[in-house]
Amino acid sequence: MLLGMGEFDGNRILAEQSVRDMTKNQIGDLVVEMQPGAIPDRSNAFPYGAGKDKFGLGFQLKEGVEKVGRSPGSYSWAGINNTHFWADPDKGIAAV
Repeated sequence: MLLGMGEFDGNRILAEQSVRDMTKNQIGDLVVEMQPGAIPDRSNAFPYGAGKDKFGLGFQLKEGVEKVGRSPGSYSWAGINNTHFWADPDKGIAAV
């Protein structure tokens, strides 16, 4: 649904502008810093890209180009049990 800019299976779930706002830098010049895991025996410190990535409305936003991995502008987050999800609009793929 997010890769479809708010549309899934021909049905509009979110306005396209909502998805654009969710995946746009909302923190200006600030960066996402490394955070300790809330429950160290169940969760690791996070996130990947700490110190350079940005944050949208609910997602960490990938900044910069690397040889491998997600494209700039991809977005992700994780839960307390290290359940990670990410979406890469440039490559048209997502994973949980």
